[in-house]
Amino acid sequence: MLKCSFCHGRPLMQCTECENKLYCKSCSQDHISFHEANSSKCNFEAIKKIFSEEKMSKLKKCIQEYIIIINIQKDNIIKEALKLKETIESMTKISLEQLDLMIEEYEAFSKLEAFGIQDIMLAEDFLKRQLVFEYPSFTKVEGILIKNSKIIKTYGEPPNESLLSSKYNLYIQSHTDTISSLAISNNNQFLVSGSSDKTVRLWNILEKKQIFIYKGHTGIVTSVAISNNNEFIISGSIDTTLRVWNFYEKKSKAILKGHSSEVLCITITNDNKTLISGSLDMTIKIWNLTTKILILTLSGHFNRVNSLSLSKDNQTLVSGFKDSSILVWSLSKRSRLATINGHYQSVNSVVISNNNEFIVSGSDDKTIRIWNLHTYKQKAVLTGHEYYVCTVSITNNDKYAVSGSEDYSIRVWNLIEKTQEVILRNCSSIIKSIAITNGDKFFVFASEDKIVTMFDFYDKLQEVAIQNYVGKISSVAKTRNNKFIVTGNKDNIIRVWRLCKENNQFDTKNCLYKKENNDVIEKNGLIKILGFEGSTMRKWELGEDNQGKYCNNQCGVDWRMAVTGENCFLVVGFYRGIIKLCEFFKRKDSRAFQGHIDTITSVAMLEDNKYAASSSKDCTVRLWDLIEKNEDAVLKGHLGAVWKVVVSSDNKYLISGSEDKTVRLWNVNEKKLETVLEGHTCPVKSLLIQNENQFASVSETELLIWDIQQRKYITKLPVYMVYAFNENDMLCVTLSNKLNALLFWDLKEKYKYKLLKKCNLIKEDLTLSKKNCFLTQQTFGLVSNNHILLWNLLDDKQISILKGHTKNIISIAVSKDYSLLVTGSEDMTTKVWYIQKKQLIATFIDHSNYISCVAITNDNNFVISGSYDMSIRIWNLSTKEIEFILKGHNNAVIFLALSNDSKYLASFSWDKTLRVWNLDNKKEIKIIVFQSDKICVAFSKNSKFLVTTTNKSLINVIYFDKSSQDSHIQSIKSGIDFIELTYNNKFVVIGYDDCTIACYNLIKKKLEISITLQDNKIPKIAVSENLNKVYIATGFGISVLSIDKKFLKHKMFFNQSVEQYFNDEFEDKITLMPEISKLG
Repeated sequence: MLKCSFCHGRPLMQCTECENKLYCKSCSQDHISFHEANSSKCNFEAIKKIFSEEKMSKLKKCIQEYIIIINIQKDNIIKEALKLKETIESMTKISLEQLDLMIEEYEAFSKLEAFGIQDIMLAEDFLKRQLVFEYPSFTKVEGILIKNSKIIKTYGEPPNESLLSSKYNLYIQSHTDTISSLAISNNNQFLVSGSSDKTVRLWNILEKKQIFIYKGHTGIVTSVAISNNNEFIISGSIDTTLRVWNFYEKKSKAILKGHSSEVLCITITNDNKTLISGSLDMTIKIWNLTTKILILTLSGHFNRVNSLSLSKDNQTLVSGFKDSSILVWSLSKRSRLATINGHYQSVNSVVISNNNEFIVSGSDDKTIRIWNLHTYKQKAVLTGHEYYVCTVSITNNDKYAVSGSEDYSIRVWNLIEKTQEVILRNCSSIIKSIAITNGDKFFVFASEDKIVTMFDFYDKLQEVAIQNYVGKISSVAKTRNNKFIVTGNKDNIIRVWRLCKENNQFDTKNCLYKKENNDVIEKNGLIKILGFEGSTMRKWELGEDNQGKYCNNQCGVDWRMAVTGENCFLVVGFYRGIIKLCEFFKRKDSRAFQGHIDTITSVAMLEDNKYAASSSKDCTVRLWDLIEKNEDAVLKGHLGAVWKVVVSSDNKYLISGSEDKTVRLWNVNEKKLETVLEGHTCPVKSLLIQNENQFASVSETELLIWDIQQRKYITKLPVYMVYAFNENDMLCVTLSNKLNALLFWDLKEKYKYKLLKKCNLIKEDLTLSKKNCFLTQQTFGLVSNNHILLWNLLDDKQISILKGHTKNIISIAVSKDYSLLVTGSEDMTTKVWYIQKKQLIATFIDHSNYISCVAITNDNNFVISGSYDMSIRIWNLSTKEIEFILKGHNNAVIFLALSNDSKYLASFSWDKTLRVWNLDNKKEIKIIVFQSDKICVAFSKNSKFLVTTTNKSLINVIYFDKSSQDSHIQSIKSGIDFIELTYNNKFVVIGYDDCTIACYNLIKKKLEISITLQDNKIPKIAVSENLNKVYIATGFGISVLSIDKKFLKHKMFFNQSVEQYFNDEFEDKITLMPEISKLG
């Protein structure tokens, strides 16, 4: 149906000047105001829509079907009328005339080329519904002849997301990492899940709640199973052990040891006496569950055992292996019966039918195959999945198979017809495990994003989703009584957390929410976190119980929040321009305020809690009356998006900063513009209140401190862009937009020793990172399109340019001795340059796509390149020939990193795998699968392990020695931007995209210290070789963090006025330099 482009109400007209966007009555008035404010033309017309040829064809086809059905109804009426001709002749005539009239109307409708608003609604009704007549029948005085109805057409599609969330909105605290395996009890009452968080969890399906957490494994739990008598649970783990858990006593009964590597799959015989396990050590082991003793080891494969399935008579075992084969074993003879080949990639899942007649298997080759269990011949190949098939399960009646894949879909296959029955697309993540209940009413599936979903097999509806509170928090607000925290997240849910009374920590026992903060302002105990892209406001009251409350956001992904002083209301702004006021204690939306016609960028509360202010990309600031629940004022004047609005300390003024480079003061009482403050040379992105008469505004290039009474800025402090940082040579280079120059700083002597002008070749859109610039004692290099700009720091007379690539340079690497530069380009070549002589010494051509990443070994003998062609190539710099090709990734290789001894190479790809290679034997030694396509990696200085993070809140420590166990550290937040290791390998330093830095102790696995920055720029850091020191370069200067002493010293300021301001002793001063915010 037609909806307003902004509020989704019923539209009345369209604006031909704005791409024919649709507007309701209310939004059309705001749209007129928008055009008036921007002096642009506004032209409203009646809604007219021309259907596509495809839709028009479907519509005409539907109408023809209607006509056919009507004619059939006519025939049926005549058939019945002949029986009662004399009594119903008149009634029949009238009915046929009415039906003929319907035909004329439908035929006339099918000839339309353009449709009015009523016609569009009627056409949509035709397309969605089927015309069905009741069969004609007669009474003595009445007749049912032309009564009809239209039923919803169904095409076997899964229910839409809004239906599932509105009808089954139930979320339960769950695992903190990927769920790898599921099992359902025989009575369908209990669900067991195993996870990468090293736990096994027991759930009551009927009550939809978690019952118990089994802890003990020291590694990822890969598989779980429940005995038929429901007395015990078995779990297998990468810690090489199997554990037997008592179902009723909720404790561990035995630990089974015998495998030499990760346990990947398990199964239990129907008599509950025998356990069978498969492992990465390429063996299958059979255990006596009564005595807890290993009975037998089956060998025969040359790769890991991925899956096991046991026949119902306990006589036959089937195993699937990574080498693409399936083995069939006789348990009574304890020998192999057959080897089945047909898949051409890893077999990830096998299952035997309940009638013991056939095998179903799923593979990395994207297929599901059906095999005869007796002849071992292939019966069918089922295709449809677009990526690896991870798991397969069969219904108890052997009629259907359910498969889950890395293509984020679940498919139901008819095993009798050998056809695809149902597709559930757009699952939230990779499907890791599927289990089907007895009776085949439900199947339960686990995805890689920690969600367990139960799906009704017959009604095709989601029954319950079990989901944990994890994710990137985008906005947070704390009540003045410090009892509650409110968070907003990317899952469109707002959560309310009650703070524990003892230690002021979060009580996360029953909470249900997600997202991440950007800008924190605290005033009189009220914390407001603002500054994200969002646009609707809501308000909730807080109860006195400890259970977290929530409200679904149906208005957008991102939001801004603020809490009123008396803790009664929460105000939230969403991206569609809607403000919502929500009552905490009633836990419901109190009011939705509509007025903004573009994204809301920030929200602020006035001290009296009667008003809220919001800023938006629609160039306006709006004031909302929270008592009367209506819009109080629209403040117009800005000529660009308004990024921030704050309230002055005395509540007299609203202060707004905009894309138009101005700051504006608005009189709250008079609802009008007080003054326009000019002085910025770039858009104003942030505002900070200093005291009753002063505030600061921040742009990309300067920070201005304003005097409200004098209506002018009293201090202007430059904000520098840090290009590169080299702590070994004690150098730092920054860009000054004002001077159009590069400034080089000597960290040791604390002075600016070099200023290089003529920097007009430096583009504003260049993002400064290790990929496009480098700095040595003598040279600074910067990528610009398809060439390299070089500055000689010894004689700064001119810029040297290295030319050779024909397309953009994507990545660079500099040798350890700073003599060689390696570049990779979109022209599919890798080039090596001698920096001192500024000349090209080698060009490597062999890749079939862009060169996305490059590296060079410490001895300068080998160059390594990664490409979009999914391969990694090793080049011999002496012979100028290719040395070796590393293959394994299934998508573009986007990251390369070498260990300090150049023995190990880490590569990351868009296939979301990190692979570690031994460059001595050119073998792959580690594969780690991530949920994200963005990671950070750092090798230890002793080259024994690496630390990696994703944009999730987990730090992974991965060892190259198989005898060492990989470990994890929980990060204080997500949104990780960079990572560095100290030289003693004891600490890892992490930078987050909200401009904070945290240092973690790798030995104690805990946070040591956290640093906050004030310039709204992601900093550059460098780890010193001396005493665990970390240099932090921000827009104002350089600070040095001593991790051992937990002391932060500001070593150097880029500007004397910044230093003077920092050293001045007066109250309410805005902190410019980094500060320690938390000690571990």
